[in-house]
Amino acid sequence: AQMPEGAHLCMDEWKTMLQPVLREIATVGQREFAVPTACVSDTCRLWSLLHTLAGETLRQELPSDDVGRGEAPEVQAALPAVLLSAVRDFLSEFFKCLYCRNHFLEQFDAGSYGLERARNNSAEAVLYFWRLHNAVSVRVAAEQGCKDVDRRWPPLSMCPKCWDITASEDWDVLSETRAISAGEKKRERGPVAGDKAVAIAVAQEDLPRALQLRAMPNEDELLHFLMASFSAEKHSAGTPEAPSVRVTGASIGMVEEVASS
Repeated sequence: AQMPEGAHLCMDEWKTMLQPVLREIATVGQREFAVPTACVSDTCRLWSLLHTLAGETLRQELPSDDVGRGEAPEVQAALPAVLLSAVRDFLSEFFKCLYCRNHFLEQFDAGSYGLERARNNSAEAVLYFWRLHNAVSVRVAAEQGCKDVDRRWPPLSMCPKCWDITASEDWDVLSETRAISAGEKKRERGPVAGDKAVAIAVAQEDLPRALQLRAMPNEDELLHFLMASFSAEKHSAGTPEAPSVRVTGASIGMVEEVASS
C-alpha cells in the first residue's frame, strides 16, 4: 500500500504490525465485539456512528444537562472542527461506496448544510450531520424512483414538534433533490421555451413526496431529539417537552430506511 507521504508498506510489514492487535482480539474473544444493533447495512452503521460522535462531542463539553446552540466554552471551541476534519479524512480513505464518498466530499468541500457554523459550535455539528443525512436520503430516494417515499427523518410520528407542516417555503437542504427532479422532468417533457419549462419541470404533482409535502424543521426541537436518540445521556433537564427517544429497533428502523440506499 502507498502511504500518504509517498512511502510504501509491504504486505509482510502490514501483517507484522497487525499481529499484536490480532493477539489482543483473540485474548478477549471475538464474541465480546458483537453488540445488539438494528442496522443491517454498513451505511446505516456509518450514519449512526456520525450522529453518535457528534452527539457525544456536544454532551461531553456541556457542564450541565442543558442542550443549547449558544457558544461553546473556549476550552472546547476546537472540538467540532477537529471532529469534522477527522470524519472527512476517514471517509475519504475508507468509505467503500465510491459514488457516496465522492458525493460526500463534494458537499463537504463546498461547505453545504451549515458546515462553517458546525466547525465552531458542537450543537451545530449535531444538526449538520442531521441535515446532510436528510439531504442524502431524499436525494437517493429520488434517484431510485421512489417518488411516493418520504425519507425525511424523524417522521412526525416520532417527533411531532420537529416540523412545521404549515410552512409554505421550500427547505433549502433538499435543493439538490429539487434540482435533480426538475432536470428529469425537463427531459421527460421535451424542450419548452423560457420560464414555462421550469414551471412544468417542478410541477408539484411530479415531485417526490418529500418535496410535495412542504415542512420546515424546528431545529431547537430537533437538537433535543437527536441528543436523546444518539447521546449516552438524555438531556431532559430544563426541557420538559424534549422527546425521550433512544436508539432502539423502532427508531433506528427509520434510520435504516433512510440510510440503506
